[in-house]
Amino acid sequence: MSKHRFTIKWNIRCVIIILFASLVAGPAWADDAQEEKNKANAAKKKEMVDAWQRIFGPVDFSLEEPVGLFDIVLYVWPQPAEALQEMGDNQLTAQIFQYNAKWAKHFFKEAYRPNVEKVQPNRYFLGTGHEKDLLEYRWQAEGVKFRTIESAGVTLLMPDPASSGLKPEAGIAGKDLAEFLLKVLDLPYPTADELSKDFKLPATLKVGDVFTNAKKRHPLMAAPYQWEKFVVGFVGTNGVNIMCLKIEHNPHSPRMGFSFNPHWLEGQLLKPDGKTPLNRPAEPAQ
Repeated sequence: MSKHRFTIKWNIRCVIIILFASLVAGPAWADDAQEEKNKANAAKKKEMVDAWQRIFGPVDFSLEEPVGLFDIVLYVWPQPAEALQEMGDNQLTAQIFQYNAKWAKHFFKEAYRPNVEKVQPNRYFLGTGHEKDLLEYRWQAEGVKFRTIESAGVTLLMPDPASSGLKPEAGIAGKDLAEFLLKVLDLPYPTADELSKDFKLPATLKVGDVFTNAKKRHPLMAAPYQWEKFVVGFVGTNGVNIMCLKIEHNPHSPRMGFSFNPHWLEGQLLKPDGKTPLNRPAEPAQ
């Protein structure tokens, strides 16, 4: 065998060995990268859960049954009270007024409906990264004080414990919660008893308890898409928290109408001149 032929064969063997090694080692590199990504995601999730528990108390946001609670709350991404800014003389565009009014009419019975079609919100939050833009509304109806936090995809309703009678420290009677939900929200139940059965409400709810009429753990699985069939709530130290998802059946598409847009107020929240958009905060340094 000539030296030239020997060199070619040796080079081919080297290539084969290198390719084989890369095939064996490649998945290991990929596994290492995925493991690091999983660790980073887990750390971020823990950071968010810790922040939410500082707002709502010892609620298990990692709950997977009957719904994926973390995913649902993530559509709101609540912020501490001090993070929200006073609305002052700033203004919303007509588009946001109309959007909020549409969903208020869907969710609330008329006697309890906030006048979001004409009234400015009390406070706002412009998120950075994947944080959600939020609007806060406060109003009173039929002697009950209400507060909502609005993201593009969810209305988080928080009735005042004292004026609503839903006081978490004493435990909340399932019967009282059922009557409240039926009275305030435009839900398709003829009686509080039927609502209570569908939500599987216990005799008494305490801080940390979750309630829902959803039959699937995630709204994307819950066709046909109707908001009133996917209401999720939990009891926090602040009282009852009820999440109404802005989902609707689209007869022209198999997909639900639901906004995942975190920065839905981009260009829609204006300075007092009614023309200049408010500046979004700078992205935090990595």
